[in-house]
Amino acid sequence: MYYQIKPLPQRPGANPNTVPDEERQIFYKNESFTNGGEEMLVSNSQGSMECGIYNFKGKGSDSISNIAYWNKVPYDYHMPKELIDMKEIGPTPKYLAFERDNAGWNNARLGYECMILLALLTGRTLVMPPQREMSQQSRGDTNKENFLEGFMPFEQLSKVTGLEVISMDEFFKRESAVTAKGLEKLNMPSTLKLSLKNIYRLLTEMALISNNTLVTLNPKKNGLVFPFEPGSSINMEDIRYKDHPTLKLWLNGRKMIQYDQNLQQTPILYWPAHKETRLLMPFYTFTMHSNESINRYLKRIFRDYVRYENEIFCKASQILSLLKNDAVNGTFSSFHVRRGDFYLEKKKTTPEEMMVAAEPYLKKGETVYIATDERNKTFFSPLQKIYDLKFLDDFWERASVDDLSNKSFVAMVDGVVASHGRTYTGTWFSTYSAYILRMRGYLGHPRSSNWYFLRRKRNNPQIEQWPVNPFWMTEWYQGWEGIDQK
Repeated sequence: MYYQIKPLPQRPGANPNTVPDEERQIFYKNESFTNGGEEMLVSNSQGSMECGIYNFKGKGSDSISNIAYWNKVPYDYHMPKELIDMKEIGPTPKYLAFERDNAGWNNARLGYECMILLALLTGRTLVMPPQREMSQQSRGDTNKENFLEGFMPFEQLSKVTGLEVISMDEFFKRESAVTAKGLEKLNMPSTLKLSLKNIYRLLTEMALISNNTLVTLNPKKNGLVFPFEPGSSINMEDIRYKDHPTLKLWLNGRKMIQYDQNLQQTPILYWPAHKETRLLMPFYTFTMHSNESINRYLKRIFRDYVRYENEIFCKASQILSLLKNDAVNGTFSSFHVRRGDFYLEKKKTTPEEMMVAAEPYLKKGETVYIATDERNKTFFSPLQKIYDLKFLDDFWERASVDDLSNKSFVAMVDGVVASHGRTYTGTWFSTYSAYILRMRGYLGHPRSSNWYFLRRKRNNPQIEQWPVNPFWMTEWYQGWEGIDQK
């Protein structure tokens, strides 16, 4: 898979020709408004799903509605000047390669998102890892052809940001005769006929020859920070940094590592997935730009373009139409109950513990949709006596879930449905639970509607706090709240 789309030259200003025709009137009519003295960016229109192309069968196929949480934001059709200028610094081409996390989809997704963010911040071509079977696929399905990008629509992301994405095979073909500084010291193979171990060994050698210090950076102990001006250095005596409103809060005890011109001059950045360098963290906790408006821009880009394929949301919408029709009073709450691992947490998430946790905010007899990897649904029998429980299995035949083009989409559909609950209770330590939390944030559900089963973390999604290590245990409201400000 290979996308190469030239970056857009600048942010839209007075020239209406810089905005696509279909958005021109919306942009100039509703660009911004003033709220509490702050100029806010208006999300001009809800994103679209285009579900008709999938020809879904089953009940509810004629009741699919637009549940998109992503928006069309014309202001973001052009990258900030700082990011365009950064791309011009250093060699051409310059690459970012990374090792895929060895765990399941949601853990791999976290590292994947961090690398997309770093590629956007540095203007580098993103080199995708070799194909590999993903673990923890739904219903025992494994597919060795599963590319991570197969779950997400890259075309629009590339169109809006100019991000170039190439396969590892394409990278090796391009660089087999490379003459960039340092790389001529390696005997680059002309074809990709290496084991995964040897591919990553070679990439590590490239990075070290290129003086890539990031290859050993521990993101749990270090925070990667970009300066205000591309290619400059961070001077903590500069009042902009000294009095920065969020820098110290974001670092939260981590050592600051500057992304400076020396790193940008490196032809190849490579990020391994070793124990110390593993990117098991939400993208917005991994690195930040000193300019807060750029951080907000990037968070909007992730909300609007780094997401599941439309097919997943379309099938979830079909199921939601049936679920709401079946539900008591047309509304439901949702759980995510992880039973596959987390042994210590599993002991605490008994049905009885769930009842104690949810009793203060669930209504007796309320419909509760449970997304879970627990195959034996009798496990939930004690809850069934109090609540009207629903599972994906209840809609499997009715909604013709087998219509999905990729069976690995099933678990993602389950999570999207769960994100629409009146309240939501998740499993602490689960990155799947955490991603549902982020989707709820994008949908506008209040923090007060989110909970965890684990007693000591029960109201964690509701409290005011900055992300803290271990970052992966949950998602943090800084990833979605306030991101529509300019």
